[in-house]
Amino acid sequence: MRKAHIKLRWAYWHWKDPRNPKSCLLAVFWLLLVRIRSYVCVVSLRSTKSPCSRSDSEPTLFSFPSRHHPLPDSSIYTATFPPPTGLHPTLKLTIPYLALVSPPAPPESTCALHTFLTLPSSIFADKYQLSTTDPLFLKSNNLVSLRSIAGETDLEAPDWVVRCWGSNLLLEIATPAPGSKREVTVPLHLRYLHPSASGYRTISVPWPIVFWACTAEEGTKMSINPFDRVNLGWEGLFGPRTMFYHLHPSPLPTGNENVNASIPLRLVDEIQVPVLHLPRGEAEAAHARRIEISTVVVIVAGFIWMLWKLGLVVSASGIWLNKPPHTEATQQVKKKKL
Repeated sequence: MRKAHIKLRWAYWHWKDPRNPKSCLLAVFWLLLVRIRSYVCVVSLRSTKSPCSRSDSEPTLFSFPSRHHPLPDSSIYTATFPPPTGLHPTLKLTIPYLALVSPPAPPESTCALHTFLTLPSSIFADKYQLSTTDPLFLKSNNLVSLRSIAGETDLEAPDWVVRCWGSNLLLEIATPAPGSKREVTVPLHLRYLHPSASGYRTISVPWPIVFWACTAEEGTKMSINPFDRVNLGWEGLFGPRTMFYHLHPSPLPTGNENVNASIPLRLVDEIQVPVLHLPRGEAEAAHARRIEISTVVVIVAGFIWMLWKLGLVVSASGIWLNKPPHTEATQQVKKKKL
């Protein structure tokens, strides 16, 4: 290694002399050689026969702090839509008391339970309703606050007008006292969907993600982790020194022995929602279209008739020409003056 350092110094001083092309090429060669030798030394740290290690060297373990951590298998949650769903379905999250134990984060960390929802365009959350500070509403739904909402949040737009894929929102969940489970309800709302012959349509809503978000200690160097991929989704809503502890979704009740374990779990709820009932299909849809056009024509005609009547009144009163109105009283006053 001492020879390599001497050659590196020699290459550096010759690199500074651009007048000698041969010296410049030799300098580049020695720089590449020293670079490759240092790389071989780093890769072969675990080998006792490395050319850059001594006979008494030991293996070196490199560790990097990770942002995401799975919790034990007992930390589960379930998501359901209690019937009847109607036009205002409610998402219900059930979290057992074993999953509400604080995660194994550093002692000085501050942890909070969150859920992240990804909703299709057919269903949405009212941001004004969830961002309220009413303690009665928050306590009845076991929520703390709405942390973030993005996507399509128009409250009146029907589904066929929405161009965005949907919306997503981040909610903080209130944690109860140890030893009791938590049932969280998130009120949602259905958009107007296309009519159908049966009067119902089926929509698919993916399960939300439930996790603990804990602020990491100041000495944690997460930014130097070469395997860490950040800002890929909802983790970008938190600070750079935040660790996440994930709960496991459990679509089926715990202890059900009749479940086939080979069947993959599909974390999507399909709910049946009411729409406009058109029993005759296309014929009924065409009839409804004619009614819509007739309604628009009647409204426009009524508006034009009102403008015509207002025009007659204005022209008769002389306001349009800045003339005083011709009334019987004014005419009698003129006759007396004459």
